[in-house]
Amino acid sequence: MPQGENLAPGQAWRIKFGAGNRNNHTAHIRALVDGDHVVYRQWSKYRQRWIYRVEPIDWFDMLDETGHLKRDASADRHEPTPTAGG
Repeated sequence: MPQGENLAPGQAWRIKFGAGNRNNHTAHIRALVDGDHVVYRQWSKYRQRWIYRVEPIDWFDMLDETGHLKRDASADRHEPTPTAGG
């Protein structure tokens, strides 16, 4: 099942190439563009700031097919729930 069909803004996905690999990171999905590109951000421990990236959805599909992509629901961005009368 291609993950590109299941990507949505606000979700977080773990990209892991192996224990201790410096390229491991969590991709925080920010937007889907034209149905074929994903805008995401990742935290840079070294620079202490967010780095924004744009990748084709096919890149996420390839990561899923090779076993390098896993959903990280604990890191999803949750919007505050509006309160009645507020």
